[in-house]
Amino acid sequence: ALNQFGIQIIPINKNKLEDSLKNKNLEAFIFNSSDHWFAIRKIEGIWYDLNSLNKYPKIISEFYLEAFISQTLDSGFTIFTVHNLIELPDESQYL
Repeated sequence: ALNQFGIQIIPINKNKLEDSLKNKNLEAFIFNSSDHWFAIRKIEGIWYDLNSLNKYPKIISEFYLEAFISQTLDSGFTIFTVHNLIELPDESQYL
C-alpha cells in the first residue's frame, strides 16, 4: 500500500539503530508487534508518538528518541524507518 505513494520502509535492528538516527532526513518510524501497529513521526522538527493506545500524541525528545526505540526493540517490536513521506498540508489554510 505504501509503495503506491512512493513511500519506502526499511526494517532496522539494534545494529542499524545508531546509523539510522544519524540520518537527519529521517521522517518517521513504524512499529509492529503481532496485531498492534503504531508510528512516531517528526513534524516541524518535533517527534510525536502516535500510538493509539495513548490518550493523546506524546512528544519524544531527540535525547530520548534512541532509548525509546531501543526499549521498543527489546520489547519484541519490529521497527521500520520510513522514507519519502508526502508533505503534511499547511495547517494555516484551515484557520
